[in-house]
Amino acid sequence: MITGEAGTGKSTIASRIAEELPNCGRLDYSGGIKEAIERLVTSLDLEPGKTTQLQKEQVVKFSQENELIIIGDNATRYPASIRYWLQTLMGDGAIVCLLAVERKAIDVFLSLTHLEIEPPTDLDIRELMHREAITLNLQIPPAKFASLQRAAGTNLMLAKKVIREYNLGTLQEIPEHEEYVDILPLVLAVLGGMAVLRFIGLGTGDRTLYLIGGVSLAVLYMLKSSFQFLQQKPRRLGK
Repeated sequence: MITGEAGTGKSTIASRIAEELPNCGRLDYSGGIKEAIERLVTSLDLEPGKTTQLQKEQVVKFSQENELIIIGDNATRYPASIRYWLQTLMGDGAIVCLLAVERKAIDVFLSLTHLEIEPPTDLDIRELMHREAITLNLQIPPAKFASLQRAAGTNLMLAKKVIREYNLGTLQEIPEHEEYVDILPLVLAVLGGMAVLRFIGLGTGDRTLYLIGGVSLAVLYMLKSSFQFLQQKPRRLGK
């Protein structure tokens, strides 16, 4: 199973594998099981049966007579019935290669060796944009690529799209400078000062100060915990 962020070239990999390997079928699911199975049968150069069950039986028979390879993109969209059927095919000797944005820890996905595509580097994006500009006969100053790259992020498909839109004059560029003032430390400091009122109220017997200080302390704790949670980096499955 191959996973990677959107725009890292998973669909391109799936197409190249299907083109290069014999007895290779594409299982592309777009919301209908019948259509997906029929496309798989057609990609194997088989005559589609009248029903989905007959088409599945055709694939099973083909797998028994040949070394079947099934390539599936956007695999996390597969319903349970297709996933279980793929597991059955794998048990019969079929080779299954699935591609998706993430790997779910369920049934057929756990049966596959997991490979992860690393996101492209800034240099990769710039080189791709530069090649696209050459293809379109565009002369873009090197300094301009920096601003165009921010619009593309780390998405390879978006990198090409940005150059095309720049060529057509329809690109909405990100402003060069955006300044933000982080007032969270100030808010935490004020709440921390107000939390001291809790202890003053406790010492003087003033319930109003005690309550104000207690509420401030609770809000301070919640904001701090939320900030620490948002600062955590997401962890990838399998790492």
